[in-house]
Amino acid sequence: MSDISFKRVLAEKLAESLQGKLPVGTPRKLPQVIAFPNKAPAVIGMRRSGKTTVLHQLRQHWLEVGNAREQVPFINFEDERLVGL
Repeated sequence: MSDISFKRVLAEKLAESLQGKLPVGTPRKLPQVIAFPNKAPAVIGMRRSGKTTVLHQLRQHWLEVGNAREQVPFINFEDERLVGL
């Protein structure tokens, strides 16, 4: 896939993340959140342990404290069109 195609798919995924309601899952209790200003969060863990749910909870929190939706995007890189990126 060309760089232009990757950019098109990423732009599409980014636009999708800025629309509609955030997904809601089972709330996760986090013992501690370590955040570094101006850095993207990274969540690691076992398969199917709720990592994506935690990220959406963080996004919801950031919206509630006054951040704009454009400041809390989410891109799922499992899209098969992004293989090889």
